[in-house]
Amino acid sequence: MKGLYQLIIITLILLSASTSYGVKVYICGTVADTYICEGAPNTNNGAHTSLRLGYHTQWKEYRVLVKFDLSAIPPKERIAYAGIGLWYYG
Repeated sequence: MKGLYQLIIITLILLSASTSYGVKVYICGTVADTYICEGAPNTNNGAHTSLRLGYHTQWKEYRVLVKFDLSAIPPKERIAYAGIGLWYYG
């Protein structure tokens, strides 16, 4: 991957097919997100309003970490589909 991208997480959508009457939809928002940078591994980026992903010549590799609140999903629920909505600019 070349270049550096700014990401904003929109939502995580999970579809369950475990019910006999149809599909349940769970929409899970983020509870925490940050990015880590190879060039500054001890920097806390959790307060930033966007996430950086990709490669920068000075700062090297950027990676994204996202935590979602999955508490609305029952423990034994079978998830048939998971999708994440992302918006980027860069």
